[in-house]
Amino acid sequence: MIALVIDLIMVCVYVIMMMIVCAGDVLKGEKNMKRDKPEVGQTIYSLNVGNACRGNREQFLTPMTVVSVGKKYFYLQEKDRDWPSRCRLQFYIDTWCEKSNYLSDHRLYAAEKEWLDEKEESDICTEIYKAFEYRKNHLNLSLDKLRAILAIVKEEDNGERT
Repeated sequence: MIALVIDLIMVCVYVIMMMIVCAGDVLKGEKNMKRDKPEVGQTIYSLNVGNACRGNREQFLTPMTVVSVGKKYFYLQEKDRDWPSRCRLQFYIDTWCEKSNYLSDHRLYAAEKEWLDEKEESDICTEIYKAFEYRKNHLNLSLDKLRAILAIVKEEDNGERT
């Protein structure tokens, strides 16, 4: 019985992790989510992703300034730096997705708090995953506590999975 509950919790944790990892771009505005049209002079925060943070490079948030807004694209440059127009970063207005023939190197956030919340969410999910990694109850939680965790997961689910 305990093994069944732990297996069920592991499946729930796995599904949540996959939603964050695999569908994170969709949830965070990379694909279909509409974003507000930026205004010239607005500060937008850019997180280095993809090849820009590959290897041992740490991810960091860079404040950027909107320097131009057209009908389809808007352009960013680092705050307090003057780049030639050919070096400015180009993004689609409706999705804030970088215009690129390859992987995007930047993920945009309207406020620094958006990124901090996303990072905290990821850290919490990682801790939960580690607590039940390899289908083991590493914290030696009682069956009652495991049932309570399951009830919380089911309560939040409400059949909204796609």
